[in-house]
Amino acid sequence: MSYDYPDIDKAVELIDKSKSPVVMIGGGTKGYSQLISQFSERIGAPVIYALNGKGVLSDFDERVMGGIGLLGTKPSVEALDKTDLLILLGTSFPYVNFLPKGVDVIQVDSNPSNIGKRVRATVEFVGDVSDFLSKILPRVKEKDDKFYVRMKDSKEKWFNELNKKESDMSKPMKPQMVAYELSKVFTEGVVVVDTGNVTMWGARNFRASGNQRFVFSAWLGSMGIGVPGAVGALFVYDKVLALVGDGGFAMTMMELITAKKYSRPIKVVVFNNSKLGMIKFEQEVMGYPEWGVDLYNPDFSKLAEAIGIKGITVEDPKDLPSAIKEMSESEELFVLNAIVDPNERPMPPKLTFTQAKNYVLSVFREKLEPSEEE
Repeated sequence: MSYDYPDIDKAVELIDKSKSPVVMIGGGTKGYSQLISQFSERIGAPVIYALNGKGVLSDFDERVMGGIGLLGTKPSVEALDKTDLLILLGTSFPYVNFLPKGVDVIQVDSNPSNIGKRVRATVEFVGDVSDFLSKILPRVKEKDDKFYVRMKDSKEKWFNELNKKESDMSKPMKPQMVAYELSKVFTEGVVVVDTGNVTMWGARNFRASGNQRFVFSAWLGSMGIGVPGAVGALFVYDKVLALVGDGGFAMTMMELITAKKYSRPIKVVVFNNSKLGMIKFEQEVMGYPEWGVDLYNPDFSKLAEAIGIKGITVEDPKDLPSAIKEMSESEELFVLNAIVDPNERPMPPKLTFTQAKNYVLSVFREKLEPSEEE
């Protein structure tokens, strides 16, 4: 569907005068990777993504800085700190504290109720992202000084920082290593990521190739979506990988029976730390001792075998690549039970533990204290 954009001249003017534009993408940009790539290259803009925008472009693309928010990356934070123009494409990102203030905003969304919902937009466009980009691409000037090039060192430093945990051969295994090693092998298909600490490892350490489709419970944050979500996805797609925490897996693991019954050869990786890890972290940053977060887990690989599913438990990081290889080459249902470090914290980008504590406290205060309007 084609739309009429009476304010497109204003958008072109803002983009052409901008020295440091940033493109932020969400779920409304899925399927438009080529147009977004052309647009960001032309205007020299780094691309950051809300959780639902992961995988639209490759994480290895030099323009892509990564996610934003508590699950985000340092280069994305730095890009937003330096920007003078934010271009929101198909996203209604709710955590406005992570967005820049006092800059011009261009917002494009097919849902009119999302326009101006989070931040005040300087120029608003109700319509399809692909239609907007097709109209504006021929009109904006090619920038010689590209902002994403200036962000190159920041991204390289961030990847090097991530690599320290992703290549750590200590025991228990680092969950970051598991996510990263999986991303090197499962470069196509659908990746369903459950809710909890595993969301962090999936969002940050599982590098998108640009050929996968990622599924998160981004708005509801529902635990237990991994296995049933993967079963459903495999009725539509040929390759489906589920990343699940042990807490979320325990809630819906009997859906493996459904997968077996209907011959859905999903691949399930359990990040098994015998804890409700995110709750443990929240208790720590609030200053409380951990309480009620221990899990009594069965041997998940044996559980899988009892259903007639191939199962492997991996504790030593040296055994991880071969286990992932075996799983990827299998044509059958497969459960990989990865024993990971329960004390690995899902730290936000650019925040120390003390800063994370203060941030969580501020969020709780906002929820508990009535606003002046109320």
